[in-house]
Amino acid sequence: MRGYHGDGFSIEFEWKEVVHYWEGDRGYWFDAGWGVEPPHVYVPAPEIWEQCVPDWMKTRRALVVARLEAHSGHIGDCCTNW
Repeated sequence: MRGYHGDGFSIEFEWKEVVHYWEGDRGYWFDAGWGVEPPHVYVPAPEIWEQCVPDWMKTRRALVVARLEAHSGHIGDCCTNW
């Protein structure tokens, strides 16, 4: 997948191991795992999300993960050791 642009956000790829999530000029990158099918995008687990993401993403985990899964071709995978 080449990326996604629309609905107020975009998803871009840098190398095979990084997925960039953008809303306007604010962005955040997530590690990704390729070489598995389907590929995975690693996101902070719910219990640590608020401590790991910038203020504009706080309280929005479900939305961000849903967008990543729907438009990146990756499956969200939780990490607790962010």
